[in-house]
Parts: sequence; C-alpha cells; structure tokens
Amino acid sequence: MSLAKDSSDLREVDAAVHATLVRNRRSENGTIKNAFMITQCTIPIRVRYVECDSMGYLHHSHYLPYFEMGRTELLRLCGMRYRDLEDQGIAFVVTKIAVAFKRPARYDDELELITRIVRQTHVRIDHTYELYHRESHGLLCTADSTIACVNHQGQVIAIPEKLAVMRNLLPEKST
Repeated sequence: MSLAKDSSDLREVDAAVHATLVRNRRSENGTIKNAFMITQCTIPIRVRYVECDSMGYLHHSHYLPYFEMGRTELLRLCGMRYRDLEDQGIAFVVTKIAVAFKRPARYDDELELITRIVRQTHVRIDHTYELYHRESHGLLCTADSTIACVNHQGQVIAIPEKLAVMRNLLPEKST
C-alpha cells in the first residue's frame, strides 16, 4: 500500500476500510521525518443470525470478536499480518477490556466499527472502539482495551520496531 506524502493527498484506502494517517514528526536522531502511520480504521460489520440471542439482539459475547476484527484490520493497514507476527514468535494478548453498551444491535443490522490506537508503550498498545449503527448513525457501544506483546512462552517482550514507531506519534497521557 502506498501512503500519502502530504495530508492533502490522503485518499480513501478502500470502499469499506478507511484509515486516519498521522504524521511522524520524530526520528531516532531527532530530525523530522515525512512518514505516516495509521492510527485508526473503520470496518463494516453485518450482524449474523448466529450471533443473536432468542430475542434477535446481538449477544454481548460477540462484541469482543468484532473488536479483534478491528485490531486485525488496523494491523493489516500498517503493513503487517498477525499470522506473520505469530510465525516470528510474537503474539498480542488482551490484558484489559471494558465495554459500555448504549443500544442493542439486531439481526442483519449493518454496523461500523471505528478502532483507534490511543497509546503505546514499548510493550503494550491501548485501543478504543466505537460501534455505530450504519443507517441511523446511533452509537451502540464504546470500549477500551489494552494488549501486551508476548512471545510463545507468554513472556512480555518489546513490540516489533516496525510497530514501535507508534510511540513517537501518539500524545503522552498524563497518569
């Protein structure tokens, strides 16, 4: 995928998947770089019958796989496949997740999930999620998650350098 060189050149990445690009302003030696990194994506989701309870509502247990789909697409837009990371002995595990349900989704509803990276350290990435009903634009739920980078033995390891550039892009959170 060819990324834009200037914010005025930002284009739609795909009809279904959109990306927000952020300028990387720092490099290892402190000079300004003209690189972009993707920190957000939007994916379409259609609620399937198998995901619904007996009342026709999307069961709460199916929201978490939707968030996984958002993280996976965001990683893919950054030029990486989760499968390739696993082949290199790298995995990401969910260490924290919180969901706030606002409204229910129903069978066959078309939804849009926005996934954002909001913070990254050398070993973890924090995401936020917003799930909307596509037609009404109503907010269905919000969520926050933290994933940690681990090896196949479950030991925490540093995030690969290709993804570590995100630390330089995101604002520092005061704790």
